[in-house]
Amino acid sequence: MAAPGAAATGLWFAVHDAHGALVARWVASSVDVVVAVGPFHTQHERDLLVGHLPADVRHLRVLLDAPIAVTWQRAVADESRGVSRQWDFHESAHARFRSLLPDIPFHLAFDTSEDSTGAVAAAILEELLSRR
Repeated sequence: MAAPGAAATGLWFAVHDAHGALVARWVASSVDVVVAVGPFHTQHERDLLVGHLPADVRHLRVLLDAPIAVTWQRAVADESRGVSRQWDFHESAHARFRSLLPDIPFHLAFDTSEDSTGAVAAAILEELLSRR
């Protein structure tokens, strides 16, 4: 979304609901794997994502984490980012994530400041193949 973003316009949950409907359409297609990128930190956000899915759809929840010093450097370096390049917003979002983390269910978790993209992808693939 272009600035000012879904949260600032009051559309945060409408966007999550639309995203969930899109994910469900992809799942209903002939693709083998659908990747949905969050955040889905609260139960309500997760319900909007998976609420459109048939009950028999199996999903794998992957949590990607990194310290704020790392996420801040990544945000600042990415010129395509909007409000997440503003320190106050970035810090607030990170604090929200940290406060919700104990209640976020996941199957696999990675610290992306330590785990390479290749290692994360390999571990996810291994888990998906083990679920066949």
